[in-house]
Amino acid sequence: MKITFHGAAREVTGSRHLVEVNGKKILLDCGMFQGRREEAYTKNSQFGFDAALIDAVILSHAHIDHSGMLPRLVKLGFHGPIYLTSATGDLCAHMLMDSAYIQTREYEYLKKKKKNKDVKEPLYNEDDVIATVELFEAVDYAKEQEIFPGVKLLLRDAGHILGSSTVTLIVEDK
Repeated sequence: MKITFHGAAREVTGSRHLVEVNGKKILLDCGMFQGRREEAYTKNSQFGFDAALIDAVILSHAHIDHSGMLPRLVKLGFHGPIYLTSATGDLCAHMLMDSAYIQTREYEYLKKKKKNKDVKEPLYNEDDVIATVELFEAVDYAKEQEIFPGVKLLLRDAGHILGSSTVTLIVEDK
């Protein structure tokens, strides 16, 4: 088993942790780094891994610093399941759509203000959010679910926000 940290390591935002086990790549959270505009865009536009090679995502809760880059992941080629609680899925769908709207409005504002000089495109749009939500697979609390051979997922109520969960992976490492 190999675990690499691609966000929220030595900082408190942009949670992304890649677990590689039994030939599968499982991403724990896919959060948006929040901070100054230029630094945030740089950290959010690249993942440090190929999105198309990720087999599954497990989302702990809907806060944007944990979920906000899911549509970018999908835009860049991810097409596997996104495991989460049903409440997290409901909240996340609205929050990601709002994030896409804000990015689009900010882009339009800056483009007009700067007269097309060095204005970066939104990281994702509403169509990317719709494609992302279609990948959501709700998991019940306290019920083990095999997500790959030798890898079971167990979500427990974290009490953080509605739908939040602690994530336990039960692994028979080959």
